[in-house]
Amino acid sequence: MVNNAHDAGIPVCVCGEMASDPVGFIALLGIGVDEFGMRPAVIEKMRQLIPTLNKSNITGFMSNILKQDKQVNLRQLIDLTFL
Repeated sequence: MVNNAHDAGIPVCVCGEMASDPVGFIALLGIGVDEFGMRPAVIEKMRQLIPTLNKSNITGFMSNILKQDKQVNLRQLIDLTFL
């Protein structure tokens, strides 16, 4: 869905709890989400997290996960890999 939006020149924005959660934020970033809306209470925490992340690594990680046939604990994998 994100790729289809980008192909049409439409940016993808996500607001809500998933964007406010560090693991959710990383997953969304990895699938190409462009903009995030989050609760004011977590903005400072996310500002500290963002400079520590490498978007290319996250995108590659998510691409590999999405290609797998087996079920994985994505929350745990992201936490162990990036946090």
